[in-house]
Amino acid sequence: MTRTRLHPKSLVVIMLVGVLLFLYVGVLAPVRRNITDQEEALQKERNERRTLSEMMAAETDLGRFRDLLPEEDRLPSMTEEILQTAETHVLIVQAISYHPQKVALPGLSAVSLVFDVEGDELNVRKFMGAMEQSKMFLIWDHWGLSEMEQAERGQVRLSIAMTAYMRKTNAVSSPVLRQPSGPSSEKTMALAK
Repeated sequence: MTRTRLHPKSLVVIMLVGVLLFLYVGVLAPVRRNITDQEEALQKERNERRTLSEMMAAETDLGRFRDLLPEEDRLPSMTEEILQTAETHVLIVQAISYHPQKVALPGLSAVSLVFDVEGDELNVRKFMGAMEQSKMFLIWDHWGLSEMEQAERGQVRLSIAMTAYMRKTNAVSSPVLRQPSGPSSEKTMALAK
């Protein structure tokens, strides 16, 4: 059997490769892993800062929005504005029912307003436009035509449901708004005119 001898240069190359492999596995790989971990931690921190910055900006925007809303103790004046706007457009509103809504945002309250408005179709359209131009923050939830008994030509009754958003206050409820007697949780404000 012949024995193969390694050339001394081959031994040097093999030893050099072994040393390099030892350095890579023992020293460079852990350093590289450490650098990767630090880069990931830095990226995570940047993302958290960006998220915090966005949350602070959103809170600032919400604060500005809140400041623009009327205070919740202005509900009587809001219903009065609806009545005056209807009167300006020669329309009839018999009563406005309202009931509180739950709002997920802190410091805000919402009230659902439900009423019928009767009169000339063109005036009803003008009324809706005026309500959209109002300084109150109103969201139209629903509107639809309702039947009228003995309606004259061009006369309509529009059933309206909208939500008014307001800032919460610690004020006690106004005596103008009275709770009806009975088990219903809905509050009704009778509008005597």
